[in-house]
Formats: sequence, structure tokens, C-alpha cells
Amino acid sequence: MDTDQEKDCVIIVHCGAGNHSIKNKKIFKKLIINSLNLTINNIDTNNNNNNESETIDDLNNSYIYNSFKSYLDKFIKICCNIESSELTNTGYGSSINNIGKIECDSSIIIHDFNNKIFQSTVVNLSYNYPILKCLNDLIISNCKKIPKFGLTPFLFKSYLNSNEYNQYDLITKRQKKNYELYQLYLLKEQEDEDEEKDLANGLIPAVIENPVSDTVGVSMILDDGRMITGTSSGGNLFKDSGRIGCAGVIGSGIYSNISSDGIKITVMCSGNGEDIIQMGLSRNIYEYLILHKDEFINQTTDKLTCDLISEKCFEMSSKVYLRGGVDVTHNTNLYIGVICYIEYTYVDDDDEEVEKRQNSLESRKVKLLSYFHTTENFVFGFKYHGKTEFKFSSLANGKKSNRGEIYIS
Repeated sequence: MDTDQEKDCVIIVHCGAGNHSIKNKKIFKKLIINSLNLTINNIDTNNNNNNESETIDDLNNSYIYNSFKSYLDKFIKICCNIESSELTNTGYGSSINNIGKIECDSSIIIHDFNNKIFQSTVVNLSYNYPILKCLNDLIISNCKKIPKFGLTPFLFKSYLNSNEYNQYDLITKRQKKNYELYQLYLLKEQEDEDEEKDLANGLIPAVIENPVSDTVGVSMILDDGRMITGTSSGGNLFKDSGRIGCAGVIGSGIYSNISSDGIKITVMCSGNGEDIIQMGLSRNIYEYLILHKDEFINQTTDKLTCDLISEKCFEMSSKVYLRGGVDVTHNTNLYIGVICYIEYTYVDDDDEEVEKRQNSLESRKVKLLSYFHTTENFVFGFKYHGKTEFKFSSLANGKKSNRGEIYIS
């Protein structure tokens, strides 16, 4: 994708809402900015040594690929660069589960020129680039070259216990050491009295460094209406094998759509996956914003879009049994982060001579990025018209949440 093509799209990347060490802020910034600035030749995604025939380059005849071409190539490069970093909890460097393996979840949602939606999900996957694999599955399941014999193309696929990939290549030394320290306790079916005493006396070793358990997401929004959004995650450290998190559920980890009156919204969520799934968080936020569109388009109230998102999150959280943890800065179990892109058109009538030119009012397009989190911090960045921005949002002392919005144009 050349520079001219990049001018007509917004690209958003997030590395998760959670408890990121402030000492990694500069490294996160470099990772996100470099990913946003990648060109097609910067990175090779054909690293699947066990199944090289299933790369995106071998699927050029598909409708989905041909509908996006270089945009999709750019999207893939960004996703692979983010997923291959040990800083992120997906692909290489993912959190290890309770049986010493890596199992990632991923989902993707695509809107074509006609706002037709294509979706795909893969779960329990042990592979370097979960979003790329999810995209490949989406293309395969909709490829005209494959005879379907009247069968419905698959939408959701589990790779649990699959030998297709060598998952041990994904385990870092840090994760391997964590598992070795806790292996005896993880293999027990339930806690016993000795373990309770060890916990009380501090004899059980601490996890090496702060574990990264967050979800990553990438979204590309084109001016012509097309959108691509993907997410992936390795889940919680020491999670049960087979557990599926919010990255594996469309409408929870990600959701995007265009309303009947042209409001374009993409939502990406991170945090406690179980709670995000229970709340159907991303889809419910989309529907809530559409329902309350007058409040931010026509400014019928003083609420910002981030205020509406916060309002909806706390409302939904009061209706479910939350599973998230509590720390010294929270008196609520809600542990989530949301980043939301909103695009809409309004008529600019803020003019002293508006009565003289009622028939020549100009329409203006607003592109807005809103965020909200109850986690310790939230890491993200975006690019538009060649300009890149990075945000490391953190909770202030004593605050339950943080929110904000950025006008992109």
C-alpha cells in the first residue's frame, strides 16, 4: 500500500488494557509506531513452515482478497508485527496454560463495498500469527474454488489438540520458567492443606515478572466504507486448556458496523475476557452509541462519546456476575478497556449568516477515537494522513476509570 492509498484510511492498533509496566512504555511506542508505518516489503508473513500452501499469497483468486488487495496486505503486516512481539500476549510470547501449552483465540470481521459482513473465528490455536490464520480460514471458507456440495462454509473453527503447528516454538524462556515453578500446583485437581500453608507462608514462588494477559487488536477503516478489524489473545496465564476468551467471540472482543444513516463504528475490547463475553461488550456498545447518536452528533447533552461508553459499560456490569479481580485502586470488579472509532457526517450550521445560506450548508465528516478503561492502563495508537499518534493511558491514583476522545479529523 503506497502513501497515497494510506491517506484514505484510518489505522488503529491496541496492545491491550491491563497492567503494563511503565518501564515498557517506550518499547510499546516503538512497536506500535513501527507497525503503523510498515510497508508491504517490511515483513514476511510466509513463516508457516508446516503448511506453506496456506498463505495469503496462494489465495489471490478469492473475492475477499481481491476486494481489498494492498489494504489487506498492509493489515496483515501490522497484525503479524504486533503478534510476533514478546510484549504482546498472542502468538510468540503468549501466556502459557495449565498444561504447559500455548492456545490463542482470534476473530476477524470485514465489511466490503456494499457493507456485506464477513466473519471468522479460530480458537485454541498454537501458531505465530493467529489473526493471519483466522483470515486464511475466512478466505478458504468463502473461496469459490472449493466445492461445497451444499454444505455451509465454516465460520468458527477449533484447533484444540491439533498437530498442525509446533506450538513449542511460541513458548518463551520466561513462560517456560513460570510453568516449571508452578507445575506441581497446576496439576493438582484441588488445593490441599499443605498448599494453603505454602501460600500463607509465601513459600510458593512468584511469577517471573508481571505476566501479560491482554488482547491485541488492529482495525483499518477506509473512506469508501470498507472496514477490516481483527483481534487475538493467548488468554490468562495458567488458564484451563480449551478455555476461549473474548478474542474468540465476535460481538465481544470486536464488532463493527455501519448504521442505516451512515454512522460507521468499530469497537475493540480488552481486559477480563469472561466478563467481556458475558456483557457482549463490543456489540452492545455499538448499539448503545447508535441509540444515543443525537447526544454526540446533535449535542443534545453535554456527554462525550467516551461518557456514553463508560455509562454503558457500568450499566452492563451491574447485570452480570463479574469474574475480574480487584486491586488497591478498584472498588469494583469491572476490569476492561474499550477503544472505539466513530465516523459520521453532520451539517455545519454554526454560522452567523446561516439564514442567508440555508440552501448551501456544508456537510462535514467527523472521525473520532474514544477510549475507556478500568484497567491500570491501556496502550494504543493510530495513523491517519501520514500522522501517527501513541497513547499510554493510565489510571490516576484513586480513580476507578479513565476515558477520553481524540478528534482525528
